[in-house]
Amino acid sequence: MMSLEQWEKLYTYAEELWKLAPWKKIDDIELIGLQNGKKNDAVWVSTLGYHDSTYGAAFYQGVENLKGWYMIINQEEYGLDQMFTIFSQNMLTLYYGEKKEIPPQQEEILHSLKKKYKDGRIPYFYSMKECSVPVEPDDEELAQLLAWLPLYIDACKHFVNEAASAYDQNKCMVRKVKTDGTVTYTKEKMPRDLSDPLVPCIDEAYYKSLEKKVKQTSDVLEVDMNYLGIPTEEGENGEVLERPMNPIVTIIAEEETGLIYSYCLSASLKEAVENTTWELANVIEQHGIPKYVKIRHAFADAAVQDVCDHFYIFEKFTDRLPAIDDVYNEFFEKMSSVSEEAEKDEPGQMLS
Repeated sequence: MMSLEQWEKLYTYAEELWKLAPWKKIDDIELIGLQNGKKNDAVWVSTLGYHDSTYGAAFYQGVENLKGWYMIINQEEYGLDQMFTIFSQNMLTLYYGEKKEIPPQQEEILHSLKKKYKDGRIPYFYSMKECSVPVEPDDEELAQLLAWLPLYIDACKHFVNEAASAYDQNKCMVRKVKTDGTVTYTKEKMPRDLSDPLVPCIDEAYYKSLEKKVKQTSDVLEVDMNYLGIPTEEGENGEVLERPMNPIVTIIAEEETGLIYSYCLSASLKEAVENTTWELANVIEQHGIPKYVKIRHAFADAAVQDVCDHFYIFEKFTDRLPAIDDVYNEFFEKMSSVSEEAEKDEPGQMLS
């Protein structure tokens, strides 16, 4: 468990960062790397607040987790909504906000340390993991923030006037520790974009077996992958999870009839893409080859691409999937109704 002395140090770093205010000159698309060893293992930091009043920093450990950052900066291009982007992040964050935004445990720590900040300047920390709701960081994550914050502050002091020129050259800024302990500050090529998922491929033998028994139809299929938005603390076998899970739901529906052909939940983005590929193949096995498939975003495109290419199915990007949107609307109306009834039965007990 983090001691009060460690918390004091963490808040001291947060206060130093607030005074430095790197967000006045460093955009969130101008990455800062903290490297001590291999580049793929570096910590990558996005400075928050250049475009709005959400001040702070987001820390991504390892190149693999940077896919979340690429999803944020390419959100419009990929056709992703805010919820899909946010719940696909693997990062630790430092924010500055109002008293009502402070997590309960951190509010108690601030009280114990007799820390007082102006509203809007109160530092607080969150841990975000893919397919999970944001929670307060655990001790290991807090220790990471305690180690990374002073390095990030040091890097900001060196790079604060060079950020824009680095990004213009398609480079990021890296604080690097050499094997002899020497620290250097360099501009390097941007890390690889890992946000565009690999396209799952189905075995050719399975395709051949399908070709013998499926026929072309005039159906229009809607395929969507999105976060359910209803966190659960229970695992598949009834076990209590360490942190609430927010699973990804895959829905495949026939547009004209509104029939739901497939529905499944996934515990990770990679799993969701793979599941959607196989679910589409199963739907084709049962209902035939559709005329075309409608999708909303790039991750759904990756999921259906192999199947569509094999059967020469036309893909169409669209903002609206009528049959699936009706399912979502009905589901959320029911959830809203249940919440309202619960509030009537136990006033003051519901969090939302």
